Amino acid sequence: MDFSFRSSTYGASYDAVIEEGEMLLRERIATGAAAVRTVLDCAAVLRIDPDSLSHIHAAALHATITELFGNCLVLAADQDHAIGIPILLRSMLEALVDLDNLLHDAEYVGNIEAANIKQLLKLLDSARTNPQLDGLLEGHPNDAQELRQRLRELEAAGRRSLSFERRFEMAGMQDQYNGVYALLCLDGHSNSAALADRHFDEGPDGRPQVSFFRQPDPTTIARRLTIGLRILARSGEMIHAAFQVPRRGITDLAASVQA
Repeated sequence: MDFSFRSSTYGASYDAVIEEGEMLLRERIATGAAAVRTVLDCAAVLRIDPDSLSHIHAAALHATITELFGNCLVLAADQDHAIGIPILLRSMLEALVDLDNLLHDAEYVGNIEAANIKQLLKLLDSARTNPQLDGLLEGHPNDAQELRQRLRELEAAGRRSLSFERRFEMAGMQDQYNGVYALLCLDGHSNSAALADRHFDEGPDGRPQVSFFRQPDPTTIARRLTIGLRILARSGEMIHAAFQVPRRGITDLAASVQA
C-alpha cells in the first residue's frame, strides 16, 4: 500500500495539467479569502433585533455559511486534508436553504425549532437504553416531556420538522437538490465514488492501490471552492436584501461569481 501519489507515473503532460490547476487553485483561494473579508465587513451594517428569533437565526445561518467557507479555504490551502471540503459545502448548502426559507417566511423559525426538538427527543429516548448516552438524562428528568409538549404546539401551528428534499422544494431549489447537493452527499456518506476519488490509484505496474493523503487534483478543489463562493455570495445577497441594507461589495461579489 502506497502512502504517496506518484505524478511521475503520468508523465510531463500530466505535470503541466497539475501546474495549471495549482495556479487556478491559488487564484480561487485568494478570491475566496477576499470574499470572506467583504462579507464580514458588510455584515457590520446588519441590525439584528435581539428579541426576534427569525432575525437571530437568519444572522446565525449567514455566519455559519461564512465560517464554513473559511474552513474550506484552510483545507484547500493544505491540500493533504482537502477531502473534507465537499462535506463542509453540503452543510453550507443546507444552511442556505434554511436561510432562504426563513427570509421569505419569518415563521419558518418554527420549522427550524421543530427539527431541533425532533433530534433532541431522538437522543433523549435513546439515552434510556443506550449505554453510550449514559448520564444524558441526569438532572433533566422532565426535558423529554416538555419538548414533546412544545413540539405538539408547533405542529398545531403548522410547523413541523421537514426533510431536506422538502426544504429545497420550498426554496425553489429542486435542481440544486437533485444536482450539486446529491453530488456533495456522495462525499458526506463516503460512497464508492467518493472513496475512489480520494484513495484509489494505479501503481507503476498498473495494479490498483489505495493511497493515504493522495495528492488531490487542484482543479477539482478549485471548482469546489467556486461552489462555496456562490453559496457565500448568495447568502450575503439574500440577507442584505431582506434586512434592506444593500452593499456594493455584496452586489459585486454576487455578480462576479455568476459571471
